[in-house]
Amino acid sequence: MTSCLAAGSPPDPQDYTIRWDQSTLQRVTGDDYRYSGYARCRELADGSLGFVYEADGNIFFRVRSEQKWEAPVLVASATADVGMAVPDFTVLENGTLLLGYNPRPKRNAKDKHFGIRTVRSTDNGATWGNDQLVYEAGTSFGDGCWEPVFLQLPNGDIHLYFADESLFTQSNEQRIAMVSSSNGGKTWSETPQTVSFRKGARDGMPVPVWLEEPGMIVVAIEDNGHGPFKPYLLFNEGPFWQETLSGNSPFREYAMEDSLPAQDYAGAPYLAIAPNGLTLLSFQWGDKLEHAQMAVALGDGSAQHFTSVTWPFVLSKDKIGHWNSLTVLESGKIIALTSTNGYGQDGRTEVWMITGNLVKK
Repeated sequence: MTSCLAAGSPPDPQDYTIRWDQSTLQRVTGDDYRYSGYARCRELADGSLGFVYEADGNIFFRVRSEQKWEAPVLVASATADVGMAVPDFTVLENGTLLLGYNPRPKRNAKDKHFGIRTVRSTDNGATWGNDQLVYEAGTSFGDGCWEPVFLQLPNGDIHLYFADESLFTQSNEQRIAMVSSSNGGKTWSETPQTVSFRKGARDGMPVPVWLEEPGMIVVAIEDNGHGPFKPYLLFNEGPFWQETLSGNSPFREYAMEDSLPAQDYAGAPYLAIAPNGLTLLSFQWGDKLEHAQMAVALGDGSAQHFTSVTWPFVLSKDKIGHWNSLTVLESGKIIALTSTNGYGQDGRTEVWMITGNLVKK
């Protein structure tokens, strides 16, 4: 195998694979919590790496610089009635960090709402402020909102996507919704736009990217419209969504070149772009959720025809690898993050990371 990250003719994902370096495996989270998970990573303005994750209902931010881990910083803390969950963040052009998270009332809480909130840091995650409510859903688990995620566009706008079932109080249906900001996340559009909705099903866990060459937004989602969750992709030309993508929209596509087994579970997708133009799609794959682990596929420059699946983390079949994410560094290296009970000694779920390289077969 040879490394191939240089520009050239459009690459074919079938000609490539990801070689995961098991010597780079390391734990991101500490020993203080029984459950730590749902981690996301970005390169910060000073060249260090920032990681956000949830731990027993709290949101933490942690920095790694020059192979040194800084102490985790508490961003949002759990209360007696509400846990904080599923964070994401983005680095603005001026270096400010914009972080979103999802307050989730506990099942016995009264008059507490599910919501999407944002918070900001101007010192690479050392301190956080300007906490604001962006969207409020219902008070019950069946009418909540979930999984905020950011997309910065070339025109300077920011999209904040999330899964939302608050409109469907008499069913189990769920949509992908989006609010936007034209001032760096200081204020947001008041009424969310419905990006996708499959009647009778649950579109969930959106992750967007901007493809520069075709000038297109692509959003990876999990879609259970034909059975257990599978990865699907939503396509939109330009920075503005023109319509809601229904279940039979031509702009909604199954992600994989070859179909996964129909009864397998393959949810919680994550989408990223490699320096040579190929696209990366991770998802948690197993015969059911409780057996799912992180898989990563390669797609073409249009985020289609995903193939060449690899498994970053070597885990026994009885362990989980959930709520995964991918980060492609400026160097071209790929960071994979998973939430797993496969490496700890006492069964706790921890965040682990590993580094890989895109190589030609």
